[in-house]
Amino acid sequence: MSGFSTTNIEDRFATATIVISNPDIKTWESEAGTKYFSKNLDPKYLIVKPDQEDYNYSTNNSISYLKYHKSSDPNDYLQFSIKKFYKGLDGRTRVVIYCNDHKKNERNKFECYSSISDGSFWRYCVHDSNDYPRYQKGYNYVSSTFINIYLQQFIFSQIKNYNIKIFFSIPPCTLDNQLNPYIKDRIMRNVYVSGNIFFQTLDIIFPPVTYLNYYKDCVKTLVESIQSVVVQGNSVLEANQKLKIYSDLFCLLNKFGINKDISMSTINSRRQFFNNFKSALGEFFLKYFTINRLRKSFIFAREFKIGTWEFNSQIYSIEATYNETNKIYIIYYMVYTRKGGSGNHPFKNIIHIIPKFDANNNLNGINENGLDERYVAGGPLVNKIFDYEIQAPITILQGHDETQTADYRYIGDLTNFEFLPN
Repeated sequence: MSGFSTTNIEDRFATATIVISNPDIKTWESEAGTKYFSKNLDPKYLIVKPDQEDYNYSTNNSISYLKYHKSSDPNDYLQFSIKKFYKGLDGRTRVVIYCNDHKKNERNKFECYSSISDGSFWRYCVHDSNDYPRYQKGYNYVSSTFINIYLQQFIFSQIKNYNIKIFFSIPPCTLDNQLNPYIKDRIMRNVYVSGNIFFQTLDIIFPPVTYLNYYKDCVKTLVESIQSVVVQGNSVLEANQKLKIYSDLFCLLNKFGINKDISMSTINSRRQFFNNFKSALGEFFLKYFTINRLRKSFIFAREFKIGTWEFNSQIYSIEATYNETNKIYIIYYMVYTRKGGSGNHPFKNIIHIIPKFDANNNLNGINENGLDERYVAGGPLVNKIFDYEIQAPITILQGHDETQTADYRYIGDLTNFEFLPN
């Protein structure tokens, strides 16, 4: 089982399996009518009981849950278990998850949905109350609703044990105007976003995906930011840091010939233009961060499909130290290849970044909604490998058929960062 660790986040997680026929296991029904498998002897647990029609009991005499140790107190842990999976006509799969906070003796129910454009990674499900059935993406389009990577791994490992029903009409998940204050701050605002100036700069000036459509405006904002930095009073250090970061970024854009709008550039191809931007971004990152290749860890492997495109992928974590403060960040990234492609070398796409420690030097945790307590909004560093064509007006790759990917356009080549190890 997992245990409390002060050095490694992954050591606090572990999947456990219970044998349903064990005589120590009881069925407990809450006030809301939800049934749980309950066991009061060590190891103690209270995990949701799937309905007969949703779980393959005929082939499984066991059921699994994910345990996370919050602190050194042996009674302070969370248990995540799955009620069911289901799917709507939009092709997205949803999963219903229950979290048992053992110490507080509290249960929390939430849903996640599989995002089509990034390989079906799971995101916290909340809908836009003003535009249903649109999913609410939160403060940061890519990162705010991305659930903890080890909970992602658990969900992917369990889906084969469930019967996935398809419905013509499905109800909304929680609406954004119904969120409790904490989760509203976590998803809709920047309260729990890392305050690192480097990441803030990228996220504000080159917002994810937006920069592909409004690059001219992004560069204009960068230039205006350089001109508007004021050095005075107690803000001297911060102002100098901002000025250095802004200036270094602009100089690198200039180096790669992309310090102005594509219409004013000598680069004719939009893909080449934004590949140059990616190269500038990679060099910019390495100017401020040191990657610790000894702290690379394999997490899980999976296959996925987007339209007619099929992929093999492996998910890794690696630590990177911010040179200005020596603070450590964990980069979660996907190494993937397209099945059947000729000369198909691995691509490397950053899917999520979190600070390893909080302000009190405690390991970054996971909340009862399956989200990392703190995360990084990294602008164009963190991307999906597909996005809506209207948001990513990039020409089709030569030799690739994108006619079967609905409204999505492949942009994985523009988010392939070579500084990450295979």
